Formats: sequence, structure tokens, C-alpha cells
Amino acid sequence: DILFVAGAGRSGSTVLAQVLGQVDGLVSVGETRHVWSRGVVENQLCGCGSAFGECSFWQRVVRDQLGLTAEDVNNRILPLQRQVDGISQIPRLFWQGLRSSDDQKSIDEYVAILGDLLRAIRDVSGDSIVIDASKTAMHGLLLTMIPGAKVHVLHLVRDPRAVAFSWRRKRKRPEVTSGNALMPRYSLLKSSIWWAGANVFSERLERHAASYHRARYEDFIANPLESTQRILTSAGVEPGPLEFISPSEVHLQPEHSVAGNPSRFSTGAIRLRVDEEWKHSMSIAARGLVSCLTGRLLGRYGYR
Repeated sequence: DILFVAGAGRSGSTVLAQVLGQVDGLVSVGETRHVWSRGVVENQLCGCGSAFGECSFWQRVVRDQLGLTAEDVNNRILPLQRQVDGISQIPRLFWQGLRSSDDQKSIDEYVAILGDLLRAIRDVSGDSIVIDASKTAMHGLLLTMIPGAKVHVLHLVRDPRAVAFSWRRKRKRPEVTSGNALMPRYSLLKSSIWWAGANVFSERLERHAASYHRARYEDFIANPLESTQRILTSAGVEPGPLEFISPSEVHLQPEHSVAGNPSRFSTGAIRLRVDEEWKHSMSIAARGLVSCLTGRLLGRYGYR
């Protein structure tokens, strides 16, 4: 089984996936969409703190289970991924009638590779459910095409004004050890359009998934225990004891996560709090622009 976290970037998926990954039988590996580029090729840091190429978990997955080298990924897998997993491919992915026979052949080939990757992660970890926080609906749809896979979609939403404010911050990417790489920054217009589009297509995944559950980031932070129980139940998992969660704090063990927010390197006792800096640091005009651009979904998701 796969628990896929869908939605827009900067919506809190990293910490939510970390929390879910502490549950027995579930393993959180970050964003598997970036395993090939940021992991195998660029050798960025795993969530455990080791470089990808030196992480025993990922070497057992990529080298021992899949038998892949960086050359294989560069020459075959990355070009194939670019053909099928991108914004320009959305029409062909979601509307089968628009695909040519060559499109279908590429999709089938890449889906087979994804299936092998997810099975290898499951086998090496020994857990039955893999948490993939890649978020993009394109990747999520490809996961639903894996033969025999049951994909449970967790659609995570966050107030678009908080998301837009977050995209304007300067943040270092600690996983990139060569130089001072920063996370990308988007304008209010771009982040609002991306937020709306990402959520619309995340909703469409309900038609293809074994289950679909929508959760708000703010509700999760306010009551992490109850939210976690609801998410697990929606995916058919018996919650069981969740002693690592208290009303405002979680205790996180290291994970082998690829890509995501820098918070994935945080372990131990972590206090959860809603980041509401945007409410007093974002101008009224900026908030108004984002609200206008995202208005219909803003109301649907219960934001004022």
C-alpha cells in the first residue's frame, strides 16, 4: 500500500509525513519523485544525515534491490521521467484519450520503474505502507497506475496566504552540501496559481485512489493526535497506541527521507505550533490579492 500526500508545496507535508512515519507498519521516505535526481545523481543528504550514496537504507534499495547506478538513472530513468511527469504532461496523464501509443509506452515503462522502487522500499524497510510526500498530482496519478498497488490519497491543504508568504522567505537547503543553495522563491501571483492548480488536481485523484481523505494543516497542528487517528483510519490502518504524540508535541525518530522542508532533519521532541507570521507581516494588499486569486477554494476548505 502507498499513502500519498497530495497538495501544494509549503503546506506542512514534511512534518505530517514524519509523524505518520513513526507509526508501526508505516515508513516515510520523503518525496520519492526526487529520488532519482536529488538522491542518486546529486547525492544530497538523506533525512538520516548521511549523503544519499552513503545511506545504507537507500543503497540497499537502489543498488542491491534495483541494481541501478547513477549512470543508469542519468541515461534512462531521468529522461523517461521528464517525458511523463511534468506540468505539460497533465492533459495526457488525466485524459487518456489524448495519449499517443508512444505516450502510453513511456508511461507504462516509468510506472513499472516506480512500482519496482516502491516495492524495494517496502521490502528493505519491512513496513507494509510507504508514505510518499511528493505532493504533485502528476506523480500521484502515476502511482495509481502501478499494477496491484492500493494508493490512499491524503490531500493536505493549508491557508493559501500562509503558503504564499512562505514561498517568499529565504531558506537555505541544508541537504545541498556544495555552496549555499536556497529554496526557490515564488511571487504572490505564481504561488497562488500553483496552490489553486495543485489542489484542484489533487481532488481529481479521488477518482483513481483506493481512498481519499482531505485534511487541513492548521487542524493537524491544533490536534495532532486526533488528526493522525483520522488519517490512519481513512487509509484502513488501525491506529493503535500513538504514545509519541501529545497535545502539542511529537517525538520523532530519524527517517530516510529524500527532499522536502529542512524540518525533516529535526528529531527528538518537536513542539508543534501554527506558523501565523503572515497575519502580521503580510500586507493587506498582498493578502487581498492571494484571497482574490484563490477565493473559491479558500471558502471550500473553510478559510475566511
